[in-house]
Amino acid sequence: MALKKKLYIFSALIVGLAAIFLFVKNYFFAVLIAALAVSLLTGWNRLWQFRQNEIQKLTRDMEALSRQNAALSEEIDELRRRKWNVADIRHILDLGIMQINTAFTRTWDKKFKHGKKEVYFIGALKVHVSARYGIDLKDLRFRYVPEQKKLFIANLQPKLLAFNDINYIWEIAEILEYKKPFFGSNYWRKSKELQELGAQIKEELRLRTHEEVKNGPEEMQWVLDPVKTHLIHTVKWLFHIPGIEVEIADSAGEDYLPLEEFFTNFPSASALPQATNDSSAEKA
Repeated sequence: MALKKKLYIFSALIVGLAAIFLFVKNYFFAVLIAALAVSLLTGWNRLWQFRQNEIQKLTRDMEALSRQNAALSEEIDELRRRKWNVADIRHILDLGIMQINTAFTRTWDKKFKHGKKEVYFIGALKVHVSARYGIDLKDLRFRYVPEQKKLFIANLQPKLLAFNDINYIWEIAEILEYKKPFFGSNYWRKSKELQELGAQIKEELRLRTHEEVKNGPEEMQWVLDPVKTHLIHTVKWLFHIPGIEVEIADSAGEDYLPLEEFFTNFPSASALPQATNDSSAEKA
């Protein structure tokens, strides 16, 4: 404001000087000085207006940033105070016996009609799998026979527990169109018009293969026998109780109990101490 006041005083002096020249009838200098004063005032007003507009713009930007910062701070505080929203809790009790790293290839050789065109798709999809096989201990069923001092365990069927990694690589993926020229013999050839159809077929086959792999593909069923052999030894060792023999049952009857229910009641039963004492007496 002080600078603006000084400019007005300077402009007033110039106007006064112009008036003096006008009074002495020196019109040329009077007009020249008056024009200079007007130019100074006009230039200053434009500069001042530009400066005010920039200040207002910066002020609006700062206010917007301030509101954004306040909103972010409020959101962060809300997230800090927010409790866990748990939709589902699962108890996982897996017994992984063997990890398999293998690969297999699915092939397709299919001819079909697509509109008026005869189409031929040839594909070979290689699947690299790293999978963990074993059992879910919650699937096991238990039965103890005190008279025989035997613990029977049923439902010992190994299965695919989880995948550590799955990769898909198309080794071959060709879609061909059957051409029938007016002259010469018929033949199969590639067609740019069918590339989108080929990509769609590849994705459908990959998704179908992925669903089969998740459920345990046929190509990996061979692993179940060696897994079951290891599983029997591991389960017998895991549930070994001194003086009690562990037997693997082919199927579970109505008197078989799940893991948690069986071992919740088992320690309080008189059969366990009796089996241990009888065993010690026999050795004595």
